Amino acid sequence: MKGMRLWALVVGAASLGFVAGYFVAPRGENAPATTARPAQVAPSALRVNLDPEEARRAHIVVAAARRINLLPSIDLLGSVDFDAQSVADVGSRVSGRLTSVMVQLGEEVHVGQAIAQIEGPEIGDAIADMLGARARFTAATSNAAREQALGAEHLTNASSVEQSRAHAIALQAEARGAEQRLLAVGLSHGEIEALASGRGIRQITLRSPLEGEVVMRNGYMGQVVDPTHVVVRVADLDTVWVMLDVYERDLSRVRVGDVAEIRSESHADRVFSGRVGHVESTVDVRTRTARVRIEVDNEGRLLRPGQFVRARVMTHGESRQAVCVVARALTQFDGAQSLFVEVGRNHYELRAVEVGMRAGDDVEIVRGLAENDAVVTDGVFALKSELLR
Repeated sequence: MKGMRLWALVVGAASLGFVAGYFVAPRGENAPATTARPAQVAPSALRVNLDPEEARRAHIVVAAARRINLLPSIDLLGSVDFDAQSVADVGSRVSGRLTSVMVQLGEEVHVGQAIAQIEGPEIGDAIADMLGARARFTAATSNAAREQALGAEHLTNASSVEQSRAHAIALQAEARGAEQRLLAVGLSHGEIEALASGRGIRQITLRSPLEGEVVMRNGYMGQVVDPTHVVVRVADLDTVWVMLDVYERDLSRVRVGDVAEIRSESHADRVFSGRVGHVESTVDVRTRTARVRIEVDNEGRLLRPGQFVRARVMTHGESRQAVCVVARALTQFDGAQSLFVEVGRNHYELRAVEVGMRAGDDVEIVRGLAENDAVVTDGVFALKSELLR
């Protein structure tokens, strides 16, 4: 019995010693280090250590931080549109029926080239009015000449001579008005004269107002059209507009004349050059953006209206030397912009940094990084996932 009580005392003392050792680390060089992570740890104190196989699976790529000549710029998304000064919708100015459409989609056309022909009652009535007005004017002119001759022989009074002249002048104005109506619906002076001589055809020929490409064909023979119907759209695609939405916080940085670089997914190896042609003076109340127009020389007609593109606008401001990394190297950690820096083979440290100006893919690091520091550019997500496990 006495031996059992002694054993219980020994076990109890050992247990107390264990508990005390867990909560209060003994002093001295051999004090065991705690494995518990502090509740709040600064990003710069966090490290990730990978074994070679883990590093291989993470596909980590490291590049040195560079000191470069930083040019201020803004990266934006936009879409290609027609140059409004180089596109035209061709349609009838009166109601009628298409008797022919003479061009095909994608065809190159020239100024004045015949596009389509239209006939209809409204056109016929206008032609008849013009022919009747001309005939009445011709008769009135002959009568005025006869009255003038009779007046010279004193065979009629001056009042009759003056009335015949005034009547001829009125009918001349009527004939000219009828001709102007025909010009307004699309006939040319030559076609009107041909109709007056009996050689013309009683229909309107639609012609291209500019040189370009047929980018839309919306008509077929026999189709009834009205003045709202677009039969053909012609556009000169040698120049196009790129329309960008710029947030109001960046609008003060963009000015007319700024150079822009345009890239498209369909031609990833090609950079198109343009300039800011206009910055809207109003901001959309919903999106808080304003439209900016880039005028682009569309060499080879590779950019297509409706296509999405990426644009980099070189904003005004002086260039300066700065330590930079590529934007994809940055990650958010505990609300701070951070980078993974290689501090040894397969050993990486997460550092909080202060970010400055951005120019394209390059981001300035104002504080927290030195030139030539080895920064992780690819595999950042894998390291962050390992850190948060």
